[in-house]
Amino acid sequence: MVRRRVREAYRLNKHLLTQPGTPVAYIAFLYTAKQIISFEEIEKGMKLALVKCAVKRS
Repeated sequence: MVRRRVREAYRLNKHLLTQPGTPVAYIAFLYTAKQIISFEEIEKGMKLALVKCAVKRS
């Protein structure tokens, strides 16, 4: 259930990371929370992580 939420959050927001002309990046996401959090919270964190990765790559 958590894996599905993380995958869906990445699928919906991967455009934030991929830009034409930039090199390929291999990333992994680890879910370390003790309890299961909502999809909205996972998506919020995913967006933040992808934007930070995109900024560092450019």
